[in-house]
Amino acid sequence: MRRIIFFSLLFAGFASWTGCEKTDDISVSNVSTVAQTGNWRIAYFSDDGRDETSNYTSDRFVFGSGGTITATAGASTFTGNWASYKDDGVTKLNIDFSAPARLLELTDDWDVVEVNNNMISLRDVSGGSGGTDWLRFER
Repeated sequence: MRRIIFFSLLFAGFASWTGCEKTDDISVSNVSTVAQTGNWRIAYFSDDGRDETSNYTSDRFVFGSGGTITATAGASTFTGNWASYKDDGVTKLNIDFSAPARLLELTDDWDVVEVNNNMISLRDVSGGSGGTDWLRFER
């Protein structure tokens, strides 16, 4: 019985350690470099479990080198700010729009879950409600 408990605890500790390693290993420099390369679209956005991706199908995003993010939908262009940084060992991507309301939904300090040349995957766990939001940009 002790052996089962010991290995269960060992496995649980290992699983939690390896599960966090991926996000902890993402560098701020890599996120910044990838984000500033080309145009992005929202491939997935879930707000507290509600899929709201369809609200952004015509939007294209450009992460500028000066910390400016531009969202273009048809003839309309909206400008906000962005920054990537480390907080308690987790790489963050902060997005900040002041208008319109649908872009305000994206305003947050997101945890970077995964990044590659064609995708930036983000997560935010709400401090108030405890809900989880997901945002994925793709080329």
